[in-house]
Amino acid sequence: EGRAFAVLTLEAGLDGKGVGAVVKAVAKKTPDLPVIALAANDGKLACVTQVPADVVEGKALKANEWMLAALKPAGGKGGGKPTSAQGQAPDASKLDQVLAAASSFAEEKM
Repeated sequence: EGRAFAVLTLEAGLDGKGVGAVVKAVAKKTPDLPVIALAANDGKLACVTQVPADVVEGKALKANEWMLAALKPAGGKGGGKPTSAQGQAPDASKLDQVLAAASSFAEEKM
């Protein structure tokens, strides 16, 4: 009985602030939905995650762990809390691997 989550690829050129604004807008419309969003910018990947507190408490999905697991294939790093985190990776060419890692981590935890 898995729950839904969203893995979003945003328009190239958005920085972490732009990605964060999109994640906030999605979270406002769908407050129960864990979201991870990525965008390529100057050869790097920007990543922002948000996980509702009830999901953090009831499941093993935490925003900071999700972000790190997603960015690992591209050599990324970042930080945050269980409910929200952001990071970046130096290799935007690995976007497909990052998206796959983001999906598989969330599926495993949910």
